[in-house]
Amino acid sequence: MAKIKKKIYPPSKKSRKVWKEFEQAKYTVLEGAVRSSKSYTANFITIKYLQLIPACNVLISGYTISSVARNVIAEWKEIIDPYSRGLFRSVKGDKDEYLIINWRGLKNKKFYIRGGGTDADYKQIQGSTFGFWLSDETTQHTESFIHMAISRLSLEYSKAIWTLNPDNPFHFLKRNFIDDEKKFRIEEGGFRLYQRFHFLLEDNPSMTKRVREEYKTQFNGVFYQRYVLGLWTLAEGIIYDMFNHKKHVVKENDPSNVTNWYVAVDYGTSNPCVFHRYGESYEGKERKVKYQLFEEYYYCGREERVQKTDEQYCDDMDEFLNGYYPTAIYVDPSALSFITALKSRGYNVISADNNVLDGIRLLARVLMSGDLTIHEDCAKTIDEFSLYIWDGKKGERIGEDAPIKKNDHCMDAMRYFFNERIGFNVQIDYTKMV
Repeated sequence: MAKIKKKIYPPSKKSRKVWKEFEQAKYTVLEGAVRSSKSYTANFITIKYLQLIPACNVLISGYTISSVARNVIAEWKEIIDPYSRGLFRSVKGDKDEYLIINWRGLKNKKFYIRGGGTDADYKQIQGSTFGFWLSDETTQHTESFIHMAISRLSLEYSKAIWTLNPDNPFHFLKRNFIDDEKKFRIEEGGFRLYQRFHFLLEDNPSMTKRVREEYKTQFNGVFYQRYVLGLWTLAEGIIYDMFNHKKHVVKENDPSNVTNWYVAVDYGTSNPCVFHRYGESYEGKERKVKYQLFEEYYYCGREERVQKTDEQYCDDMDEFLNGYYPTAIYVDPSALSFITALKSRGYNVISADNNVLDGIRLLARVLMSGDLTIHEDCAKTIDEFSLYIWDGKKGERIGEDAPIKKNDHCMDAMRYFFNERIGFNVQIDYTKMV
């Protein structure tokens, strides 16, 4: 195979417009479609602006520290240190933790890499003062973190740039910031507190027309509205409206090409307990990953009027596997006693990532791509695809996407599996990030 050379693309017209107008506002919001060069633009502008301002502390935040490392720091290293000269150095003391970048214009800055996705994250930046704030995946930050970070930008030259994909239109960021016309009002001299730029797939200079069309086929429903069209859309109706019985349900799966076997478990005592057995295979010269759901186990203690013990469920697991020893069993992370019982029998058990929205997005992706098939005997799972719906009332009330907690146990097991198999769940140690 011929080696593909990485091509450097000049900034798009949209990126140049953002740079030209950047200093006209304290807060610059870049929103829109996925892969539309929002992050590229924000990273470029941040580096350039930091070279112009005095020594200061810089905040770089994301949903987690690992997402910042992946989305921001990795890109910066491509720009600043492509030859691995060791220009990035982490500093960790008893009371402080930051990054140093020994490169022109950045040497006198301390970079604080922080996650903003959990309720207590705001405490990490309490009492700090920042000259700049780059916020990645801003809709994934908590409201408390956003407000705390804003209160820390108290220097005369302090600025911030946010990148985000549109979310629920009742999201606090949309209601309290983006929809507040007073924040975007142009003052004397052309300055404004906030400015907003909308990005489309066409604003990415590296994306060809063919790749753009491929992206458009990867999303459906609310995900298409948000990630392709860049619209703030309420999640309503059936969650997996891309599920198609003719496309995804098969009379026979093929165990002959399975490379690895996995089991996913949504644990329940009075509520249903679900086991799924998956086969993972690699097809073609490109080794494309395919997933097959071969079998389901479904037991509801409330309906059967008999609750099973962990040991009884372990016996059922032994019988369910029927000689197919799995590479790993991904289990509902709250089922600690069952995890312990399975481990005592020699199984490799992993406490699964329970992120609901990430799991929904990943499962929707493999359904759209056709990389998942489900055996027709998995009747409960197939039924749940038509019963699993968004909680529209909750979305309007608190601005968060969430499924109705009903008819969801098979869907939860699938979510655990895809979060672990194709999700980005490795937490990166801050001290080893560079």
